[in-house]
Amino acid sequence: MSSPPGGRAARARHADEEVRYQAVAEMDPGRAEDRTVLLERLADPSWRVRAAVAERLGSAAQPLPVVGALIAALQSQEGIGAREAAGEALARVGSPALPALMTRLEDRSPDLRQAVASVIGRIGDRRAAAPLSALLADEDPNVRVAAAEALARVGGPAAAAALHRAVETRDPALRLAVVEALASLRSWPPGLPPSALMADSTLRRAAYRLLGSCDDPAAGPLVAAGVAEPGRTAREAALVAAGQQRSRRRPADLEPLASALRTRAAADPTLADTCASALASDDDAVAAGALAALGWIGGARHVRAILRLAEDDRHRATVEEVLASLPRGDAVRTALAESVTGLGPAARITALAELARLGSAEALESLSREAADAMALANAEAAAALRKLGLPRPVAGAPAAERAGAAAAAVVPAPPPPLSDGEFEALREVIHGHSGLWFRDDMRYLVERRLGPRVQALGLAGFADYRRYLAGDPGREAELDEASELLTTNETYLFREPLQLGAFQREVLPVIARELAARRQLRVLSAGCSTGEEAWTVAALVRESGLFEGWDVEVIGVDLSRRCLAQARAGAYGDGAFRSPEAEPLRRWFKLRGGRWVVDDDLRRTVRFVRDNLLAPRALAAVSTLDVVFCRNVMIYFDADARRRMLHRLRERMRPGAWLLLGHSESLLNLTADFSLVHLRDDLVYRKPRLAAAEEDA
Repeated sequence: MSSPPGGRAARARHADEEVRYQAVAEMDPGRAEDRTVLLERLADPSWRVRAAVAERLGSAAQPLPVVGALIAALQSQEGIGAREAAGEALARVGSPALPALMTRLEDRSPDLRQAVASVIGRIGDRRAAAPLSALLADEDPNVRVAAAEALARVGGPAAAAALHRAVETRDPALRLAVVEALASLRSWPPGLPPSALMADSTLRRAAYRLLGSCDDPAAGPLVAAGVAEPGRTAREAALVAAGQQRSRRRPADLEPLASALRTRAAADPTLADTCASALASDDDAVAAGALAALGWIGGARHVRAILRLAEDDRHRATVEEVLASLPRGDAVRTALAESVTGLGPAARITALAELARLGSAEALESLSREAADAMALANAEAAAALRKLGLPRPVAGAPAAERAGAAAAAVVPAPPPPLSDGEFEALREVIHGHSGLWFRDDMRYLVERRLGPRVQALGLAGFADYRRYLAGDPGREAELDEASELLTTNETYLFREPLQLGAFQREVLPVIARELAARRQLRVLSAGCSTGEEAWTVAALVRESGLFEGWDVEVIGVDLSRRCLAQARAGAYGDGAFRSPEAEPLRRWFKLRGGRWVVDDDLRRTVRFVRDNLLAPRALAAVSTLDVVFCRNVMIYFDADARRRMLHRLRERMRPGAWLLLGHSESLLNLTADFSLVHLRDDLVYRKPRLAAAEEDA
């Protein structure tokens, strides 16, 4: 739309929201005149305009001149919208605002102390731990609660220690905030008995979550009691704790929890059914806890329900581990055999693999046959299952007797010794150097559990030998790729994060169609594309927009995982891929074949998949200049340095004015200033700044 007459200041006060938004988006907070108007528009009636103001003020090259005014605006009498916008701007300024903010923690106004504490928490600078800790003794109860919440965001040893000291406070509101903060940090207070928090019913939900980080054996029976609670909220919190315990502790350390659950299940036969029903939870952590509980309870009659979750990449590795933990009796074998039919391909392969692990030569033959057939829908999954059993992918056309002989001769070695602290740290560094993945100290057992089968498959004595293999063996690159794949969770489905995809189709694509009308070429990247659902979704949305008929359109999916890329190229999915209601209309781009939904050839022509490491110096060398980059839920696996490197690689391949879409929980805050935030009506996205000439041509 053309701009109405008048300068930016006049347009920033215009009656039309879009005019105001465009005006403030053009303003430079480094100019005193623009800065004055931006500070005024913190109180704009439109949240979209306020968000744009916060972005402009927070991205100032020299932010200090606005910090004082923004702190004052935290007490604005013009409404909560102005105060929230000021807080957002200060959070965007980040650590440079910290000295000024910390001086206001002693302000006379409790409202200002509370607001400042909240902003400091959003900045997340650990230097603020000491002054925030002092606020836990503030005279105002709301300030105390805000301080506890801020310490949870700041994190680190000093913040955790302060919360540990405050956990037995007599202030009920503060105690609840402290327990919730410690649950977020997964930090159990040293010396605190596990039962200390359970008597207070107001703490129970948060206390169950916190028990997930408690190493005291007495925590196990308490978590088991929570799983048996009649109230859904407390029960699901206890299931989350059970899942956390399982992910961070070795099986021998989990026996008190497992034994308590078995005892309760023996007394109450409905407990297993309750856990089985929780497998359908939309909360990934609840479903993971329910899986863990069923593994300990050992109910063969729920094997089929457990296997259904193998169709979801979020849970497949846990399903395999839970099945391996069930009693080795005929009931489990029978349940597995019965589940080979009537389930999706991924669940069927998982059942066959577990039967093979139990000694079934027939199951191993089935896996070998499917892995040898390049046209089989579960070809990649079958080959991966064989690798975990220490067998290579069979050659297509190999005699059945030869495949069966290799299968029957397969002997799964004993598990390696536990992963020590020193081995974990060394292994973590090797993997981080290869793929950028970073694992916290409390994820040691997850690494041990996921990579233990690789140590077995390679015939190595333990994790020290595995680390040396990764560091110097000729096959190290392929094995590093395998390890990185096993250590990540590929959660994806069609039309994931529908608000953002709707905004992309309704607001971003029309702008691109206008700006690139002369070029008539569109290139979209799906970074970390996993098994391809995002790339196919984006391609379908571009086609359905009707704006790019006759254009040269290409959607490129990039991932490091060979297994994921094989499935992405196959373009064949179960009904679980359509679990988002917004994905149902996309079925017209798929054909049902053999129980799987397979991408239509017409859409397939617009998508290609490339194997690449986004952190490599020559990343995306095979990709032409990009107009849109989807990089959603990729950075969560990386540390800050790796995130910056990846963003730099992406920026190098993007044209001026190209769009960057991140996951809903991700932002560029404190990572890079190379992109501008754009406030769409239903989402926030980023753009690479346009060149002046490009702006004139647009």
